[in-house]
Amino acid sequence: YTNFLTGMMPTELGKITNLQEFAAFNNRLNGTLPTDLGHLTALTSLDLRDNYLTGTLPTEFGHLTAMKKLIFENNVLKGKLPTEFGKLTA
Repeated sequence: YTNFLTGMMPTELGKITNLQEFAAFNNRLNGTLPTDLGHLTALTSLDLRDNYLTGTLPTEFGHLTAMKKLIFENNVLKGKLPTEFGKLTA
């Protein structure tokens, strides 16, 4: 939630493999999304709206097979959805 978090998302988040939900919306996070988040195979909800994230969505997010909710609105992301998102079935 709104905590005035700043800077880039740490790649170490990808090591919390039993993480099921992560919300850091309405902060000041910037930079690209870490590809290591693709290791969070138990993750069902990721809410990063209203930040300053840039770049494209990592293809590694196709490994998030338990994912039910992805929210990235109001960032500066660009590009197409990776074809790997077709693997998301939850």
